Amino acid sequence: MNDTPPTAPDALDAFGRPLLILPSDEVVVELDGTERLVLRTHDGNVRHAVPLRHVRSITANPHVTFTGAALDACARRGIAITFVDGRQKRRAFFFPLATNPLQIATLLSFALDDPDWPERYGAWYENHRLGALSRVALACGLLPDAALRRAPDIALEASHRRKHGQPGHEWIAALREIVLTEFMADGSRWLGTQGSAWRAETWMHLLEELGEIVALHAHAVFHLAHKPLQHPPQRWALAAYHAERTRWQNETVRLLYAFEHFIRENWT
Repeated sequence: MNDTPPTAPDALDAFGRPLLILPSDEVVVELDGTERLVLRTHDGNVRHAVPLRHVRSITANPHVTFTGAALDACARRGIAITFVDGRQKRRAFFFPLATNPLQIATLLSFALDDPDWPERYGAWYENHRLGALSRVALACGLLPDAALRRAPDIALEASHRRKHGQPGHEWIAALREIVLTEFMADGSRWLGTQGSAWRAETWMHLLEELGEIVALHAHAVFHLAHKPLQHPPQRWALAAYHAERTRWQNETVRLLYAFEHFIRENWT
């Protein structure tokens, strides 16, 4: 057993922010020199320009075009790109390769090949999911009882309706998408995506599943927000993510540390 802290905190520097390219924006993302990403419309007008050092990840709609230089710059700086459609469904990922000095990726490969993996991981995952759900429920004024565990979405939506007048599906979905994208970007840098395409795809699905635990807290942020329904969902979500940045970092580090501890405890 190895209690060495994981590399996750080192990967989660607070510098940089998510860049959200809205569904209505049909732009080309170019590299301006070596310092800035420029979002240019098809008629040549500059919509937005941002220094690379200020970008942590990018969420884009399928109509956005990236030049090769822009993609290369994002890869070198570890900037992950996620493409989502108008319904906030993820369609594609661009994750730069990463290395991990603690070789957690190697241990995870051993774990995934173990016949006991589904049972052990399933129990661990459910325990952490229920822990997060209990904290979210309390923030939303609910008891973490059997009814919540059976149908969490119904219980949480009822709580949101009582406070805000409606559940707020679009607002929560928009925030969850940002949280998931950021978690997977952090997780890919921590875990690494080298190896076969099959292995990389397996790891991405695993990170997405883990990210769902962190994304549960979007319900708490929405519930406690002041009149969130007065703002467009995506713009509110981006502002809420920034306002609660410490929460997302803490939850991400907490979960990645627990996951690495679980892997090392069972497969070292």
